[in-house]
Amino acid sequence: MTTYAPDFTPRYKVNYISAGLTHTMMLRQPRTILPGPGSSQAAACITALVAALASLLPTDFHFISATYTQEDTDIAVGVATLPTDPTGVQDLADYSAVMRATVTNFHGKAGATRASVGVYGVFWNFSDPTGKAANGRVETTELAAIANAVAALNAGSQVTAINNFEADWQPYATVKIDDYWLKQVRRLYP
Repeated sequence: MTTYAPDFTPRYKVNYISAGLTHTMMLRQPRTILPGPGSSQAAACITALVAALASLLPTDFHFISATYTQEDTDIAVGVATLPTDPTGVQDLADYSAVMRATVTNFHGKAGATRASVGVYGVFWNFSDPTGKAANGRVETTELAAIANAVAALNAGSQVTAINNFEADWQPYATVKIDDYWLKQVRRLYP
């Protein structure tokens, strides 16, 4: 287990809407980076990530706000640098409650420390038992969009794990239904 505090590295957080719900994505960066370049580099990495997934994202997917938190503090400051919105093509009418509450997680490692970033609203058809996400994990060899998303994260400049070392992103994504969001979706979209 790491001895670093959760605020050891700077964090770029972006809020976005996907399938009618507001979510947050976060990337960590090295301690030496300044907020301006850090925000730009993190936004570029997230832009590349969601662009790779655009064909699987809903038409309402867009970024709404971002904050940057420097190392050794929990004080987040709003920044104007947002990732570029992807052109999602999936019709919201085709989303079930389960699909709205599903997160696609990408996992990285830097030594013994892990990193992750999740994207909600990726269109996975759970009614197909032979579908790509049927077993909860999609390999880069199974779907080009996942391969491109992992490549975007690995190419992301200045993306680290909590230990301040650059993360190496694994060649797969996990797909999981988030119980909290499923409850919210059932309440909001009966």
